[in-house]
Amino acid sequence: MEVEEAGPGVLGALQRFNSLVAELKSVLVQAEQLKAEDQDEDTAAVLDRGTLVFLELKEANRDLYLSVEATKDVTRKAKQQLDQVELQLQNLQYQKNHLRREIHECCDFHSKHEDIDLLPLEEFMRTAPSSLTALRSNDTMNPSHMLMLNRLAYELQERKRLQEELMHLKKKKKDMMEANKTQEKALSSLQDKLRQVKKAAAPLQDVMEIPSLQYSKQFEKAKGLPLPLFVLFSHAVALRTIDDSIRTEIVGTQLGEGEGDGKHELVSPTRKRRRGTKDAGKGGGALLLTLEDDWYKPHPLSVMVEFPEGGTGKKGHKFIQLRFHYLPALNILTVDVPDPADRSLLVNLYPYDTGVHTPNASNHILAKGHFIFDSKRRARPYHWVQWLGGLRFLPPPTPLRSGAQVTPAAPGAHNHSLQDVIEHVQQRVLARRALQEQLSALAKLRIPPVPDLSR
Repeated sequence: MEVEEAGPGVLGALQRFNSLVAELKSVLVQAEQLKAEDQDEDTAAVLDRGTLVFLELKEANRDLYLSVEATKDVTRKAKQQLDQVELQLQNLQYQKNHLRREIHECCDFHSKHEDIDLLPLEEFMRTAPSSLTALRSNDTMNPSHMLMLNRLAYELQERKRLQEELMHLKKKKKDMMEANKTQEKALSSLQDKLRQVKKAAAPLQDVMEIPSLQYSKQFEKAKGLPLPLFVLFSHAVALRTIDDSIRTEIVGTQLGEGEGDGKHELVSPTRKRRRGTKDAGKGGGALLLTLEDDWYKPHPLSVMVEFPEGGTGKKGHKFIQLRFHYLPALNILTVDVPDPADRSLLVNLYPYDTGVHTPNASNHILAKGHFIFDSKRRARPYHWVQWLGGLRFLPPPTPLRSGAQVTPAAPGAHNHSLQDVIEHVQQRVLARRALQEQLSALAKLRIPPVPDLSR
């Protein structure tokens, strides 16, 4: 009722406001026309009338605001009454649902015996003793109730019997497990005895020139090598069959089962890369590269090839050791010489092959196209190493930036095998030794003889 009384007041104020707005618009239009006709006196009179209309418009606006506030108060009171009624309705609905649940629980009440898995009635009548199946006629108890009590009693007897049988079977199982442990202990001691027999038979294998089982272990370990190292290891094993002075070995531990077997697979260089930071100094915003450790993280397995420096396997000769690694993130092979005195032995083994730049052209897109191989690392990616591992790369593209560096492929590096590489290394060692002898002779002021490098 209050809303109906407040409604007309709001509508009247709104109609008055709209009429004043329309009147003010007409006054402005009339003032513009008079001003265009240069009638200043009439224009001033019209503007004065417009001022009065504007004041009335403000008054109408205030009345409209007060009417709206009054209407809001009336609506708020009605909403409170409605909320109270709604709350009472919800309370009644809750009580109704509660009573309905109580009724359902009373109707759905089940006794404890209904949860017990009893024998079917037919089987009970067939297997139970007659004292339980026969019902006495003079009994005042309900026959169906008496039958249920007999079935429960028979179920209890059967479960006790089965429980005793279960305990007997568990004891039998325990005895059998103890017997199995005794047999396992005997088998474990037998394995130790077999190891002793194998150790005692090792000298006999050497006399009869039977290959050692070490090779089989190496071949089993080779299953975890990535494909390039596996190819290189195959070449080394093949070369070892014709030259027993060459040794090869797989160094490292294989990946666990949780990390995947990774047999002979290539890993594409899609790793997380840190964004470079721009130098805000006078360098004009040069990009500072942050090399990721993951780029240079090698595969856990590596291949070691060892051969004599003099080309023969005679005792007393120094051996040269080459260790080959695979970098999965860059998809390249690297090689290093563990002996610090021979670090520069492989540099320029073939012309233009310094090993300071990556031969894989796709590596140049790393670090937003500013990737440069770290030449301070001991292991270097020579071109001939990639060929030995079966890796083929296209020549690098024409550098688009002034800072880009491109290394030409080593001519002839793709035409030689591991045997040729070993011969090159041995020739370099002999040449260095001959040069050292010449320098020593010159230091003693005598002309040294010309060395024979044809060996």
